[in-house]
Amino acid sequence: MYHDSKVKKRLCLVILTILVMVIGLASPVSAARRPKLSATSVKIFKNKPYNLKLKYAKGTVTWSSGNNAVVSVTPVGQLLGNARGSTYVYARNAGRTYRCKVVVEEPFISGTNLEIIKGKTVQLRVYGTTRKVKWSSTGSSVASVSSSGKVKAKKAGTCTIRATVSGYGTFICKVKVINAYTSGACQAEADRPWHTKK
Repeated sequence: MYHDSKVKKRLCLVILTILVMVIGLASPVSAARRPKLSATSVKIFKNKPYNLKLKYAKGTVTWSSGNNAVVSVTPVGQLLGNARGSTYVYARNAGRTYRCKVVVEEPFISGTNLEIIKGKTVQLRVYGTTRKVKWSSTGSSVASVSSSGKVKAKKAGTCTIRATVSGYGTFICKVKVINAYTSGACQAEADRPWHTKK
């Protein structure tokens, strides 16, 4: 009797081990994943590449752009913004088509050279992007700048105002603070929305 009980226990243990292994093999982890784009909507900068991927795809992936004048795409899914605007990029695989909306931004600063009278303020702006802009001054005692780009002239001298666009780079504006105007320079240059970067 004791021997039979011992055999039954061992048999039960073997069966339990097999069941655990079978359940493990049938787990959803082993299920095939469906292809999907790494992003379905992106904002990129002009002339800066961005890599888009079709994850879990098997076989050939064919890429195309809805407007090559705005965005071009390489055979491996690398995007390049050619002009400001928006369009869709498509990835075709195994008879299915996936699309990603692409917005191309082209930031520029409203002024690159300013001459300001001591005590006056001028508003600098960065146009053409929705990204966060961080403002700073190399000489706050000469001219300070607020978090929104407002420059305040404090004393005669020169300094540089920097506008760093997240993920893009930094624009600079050279500032000269004077006690009174001695030239025909226009203080309000930075307030002209049509002012293009130089």
